[in-house]
Amino acid sequence: MVGLAALEALASGLALVVSDIGGLKDIVQDGQNGYRLPAADPVALANAIRMLASNPADVERMRVESHRRAIELFSWEVVTEKYVNAITSCLD
Repeated sequence: MVGLAALEALASGLALVVSDIGGLKDIVQDGQNGYRLPAADPVALANAIRMLASNPADVERMRVESHRRAIELFSWEVVTEKYVNAITSCLD
């Protein structure tokens, strides 16, 4: 399951910092559109925040990739196709 806040951040084109759990690991490609960290690792969290704060060019690249990934995974066209396929498979 993916949290709504993470999806909204992705769609807003933000660089995400998430724990490597659940559906979050499916939407954040580590180093591409944010950072996936081990759960309950405050040192890794601090390091990721430092990386983002000190590398504005990386943040901008991650922002663009987040927005692209949101469209790739969650655009109306993609979600509609997934629903149609799910319903169709139930009817077969």
